[in-house]
Amino acid sequence: MPSDHDFLDSFGLELDGKFDRYQQLLRAVPAGLTEWAVHPGACEAEAGVRSSDFEFLVSSQAADTIRSAQIHVISYQPLRESWRQRELCSDR
Repeated sequence: MPSDHDFLDSFGLELDGKFDRYQQLLRAVPAGLTEWAVHPGACEAEAGVRSSDFEFLVSSQAADTIRSAQIHVISYQPLRESWRQRELCSDR
């Protein structure tokens, strides 16, 4: 089951201004299921996409924006389980 909106992969975003771009995108997330693939890495060897993703994800600004936009962040696991259950029911 695909998401309701376009998929976002953090490797597709420019590093310059990425923090602000994430804020802008979060404020504009439409209702429904939206999938973002972010690739956080905290060690210095993970420079670039991974470190910029990590910095944003652990920031208070990200938490504030997610809370104020009433976004419910979930992992892939509940979706996978839901899709599995649907497949099992449809196979009967």
